[in-house]
Amino acid sequence: EIKDGAVELDDFEGTVFAAAASSFFMRVEDDGQVIGVLEVEVPAAITTPAVGDEVEVDGTFQSNGILLASRIEIESSNNDPDQIEGVVVAVAGGIATVQLIEVEKGTSPTISSGQVSVDISTATLSRDNGGAVPVGAPFPGQRIEASGNVNGGGIMVANEVELRDTHIEGTVTTTAPDFDLAITRIERFDATLIAGLPTTARVTNALANGFNATAAIEIEGFFLDAGTPPQFEAD
Repeated sequence: EIKDGAVELDDFEGTVFAAAASSFFMRVEDDGQVIGVLEVEVPAAITTPAVGDEVEVDGTFQSNGILLASRIEIESSNNDPDQIEGVVVAVAGGIATVQLIEVEKGTSPTISSGQVSVDISTATLSRDNGGAVPVGAPFPGQRIEASGNVNGGGIMVANEVELRDTHIEGTVTTTAPDFDLAITRIERFDATLIAGLPTTARVTNALANGFNATAAIEIEGFFLDAGTPPQFEAD
């Protein structure tokens, strides 16, 4: 918009990648795609955002090509917790090793793909179905969602961990009274290829009737322990 000979911009969105006391550079984004880089001057009355902040900016272009901001809204702060979702493959000393499914929110470069170490020792644990959290949980094989911040050692210190429905696939090996399952997949991962994932489970809280030995099935639920085989409570 051109007003009084000056070009005004409204609702420009992007991510701050460099910042000084009264200015910053942002990557301008449209539908998640970077379309340009913008230098923004920040008046004294407005707080300068930090590197990693996602912002929405209004302002007026000056003759030097720098945008003088009239409004800056921080939509997501670099100080907000990271959020990940994944499958636990090991737990030792309060540290869970998690095979990542998705980084739901995260600005830390140490969280991208593969596995991440999550300190769960002081986290609040819950189940997504509102049920009781088993003592000692989470166990290997359990899908979790964790939120927290990455420390200087690259470990995510979780403040909240939610145990989520875990999808497993496999072949029935025994059918009564509960049934045993030779696990082939946990979520999207091949259970036989990732060290630490359980490859067997005793499924409880499910009717075994109608299942024949060697039947291939899919089921959702929660791992209740780390036994041999671990108990898996079906939904």
